[in-house]
Amino acid sequence: MKYIKLFENFDAEREMSGILGYDVKLFHQVNKLIFLSPEQLQEWFEEEIEKDEPNLDLIKILETQHGIEFDLGYKDLHWAAWDNKVGLVKYWLNKGVDKDAQGNNLRTPLHQAAINDNEAVAKLLIDAGANKDAQDGFLQTPLHWAAQYDKRAVAKLLIDAGARTDIRDMSGETALDLAKKKGEVISMLFEDRIIDRMGAKYSTFEIGKIQNRPFLNKNQIESLLKTTLKTKCIIGIRGFYLSKGKTPLKNFYSKNDRGIYDDAIFIYDGVNIVGFNANTDPGMSGFNPDLNTQKGYATLSTGTWKYKIGLHKGYEALVQQDDVKVYRDAYDDVPSMTETGMFGINIHRGGDTTVSSKGCQTIRPDQYDEFMSKVKSLWSDNEIVTYMLIENKGNSLA
Repeated sequence: MKYIKLFENFDAEREMSGILGYDVKLFHQVNKLIFLSPEQLQEWFEEEIEKDEPNLDLIKILETQHGIEFDLGYKDLHWAAWDNKVGLVKYWLNKGVDKDAQGNNLRTPLHQAAINDNEAVAKLLIDAGANKDAQDGFLQTPLHWAAQYDKRAVAKLLIDAGARTDIRDMSGETALDLAKKKGEVISMLFEDRIIDRMGAKYSTFEIGKIQNRPFLNKNQIESLLKTTLKTKCIIGIRGFYLSKGKTPLKNFYSKNDRGIYDDAIFIYDGVNIVGFNANTDPGMSGFNPDLNTQKGYATLSTGTWKYKIGLHKGYEALVQQDDVKVYRDAYDDVPSMTETGMFGINIHRGGDTTVSSKGCQTIRPDQYDEFMSKVKSLWSDNEIVTYMLIENKGNSLA
């Protein structure tokens, strides 16, 4: 074991500590420790690393400048995160180990901290840049584990740090889905934190922008359609997020509304179903000043309609190909009315600050490229795309 000479002269000590790159206090601590036996030094290290604030500078000097190797056995970063060993976590992070390393079942240290609600450890990992949305062998994120084990402190921490709430695991469930199974308190916590992230002032439109991706399986959609899905198609569900629940987020969706992404559009490829947050209503109400005739805004009727891949305002979208039925808003003394015809009711990209619809069907902008990529992989430019629009009458689908 290496050691350095003790100096009787203070100036010599100070000079040597400057050469070695640490202060006089550390210099004395190092001198004291390096004369211990290996067994005594290992015992000191084990006691030191149990502290929440271990002397990492001192440990680093012993390891890097004196070649001392401490034995931690199986106590790696995963174990430290699991067992809430704050000091040991700091030690491993200080050594630069992979904070996103995958262990048993592909779980990362942040998964381990979430499972046991080790808030201090989770914060250390997040502050160090750990992947908040890492998925394990079950495609579950740390937030999934916090939800299903009712770990509220880490759940709050993860959501406040920006962890995604729309990631689905192998069973197709989000962290919020798992939270709902634990009861109203943990569910409300999740939904409150989502709302809190929007700040003191928020709107239903802003909440819609962070709403979880819609998910239904084939049997659920067939039950709503009251028919069997036999071929590829697109299904729109107006009022998808309607619910009679009492949790805060659901209060935003107590009725189908305009101007927010509270609807859903699904693509069925013959086997799989992919959902997208959408709007199936006009973004405004009353008189439509953009029409040459004196008419109100149009709402596409439920039914089956024909589309093709084409251009909407210069970019690729699904363009109306045959007559559709619409309901026109009443305004002033003009009553509501029903019309059938070609109105340019397309399916296109929604906006970041509005749904960008005067009657069209719009996809949330952060999901639009994925939507069109899926459409183009299933239909050619000249092929008819079948779009079936139905309305949810208040069932809890989300």
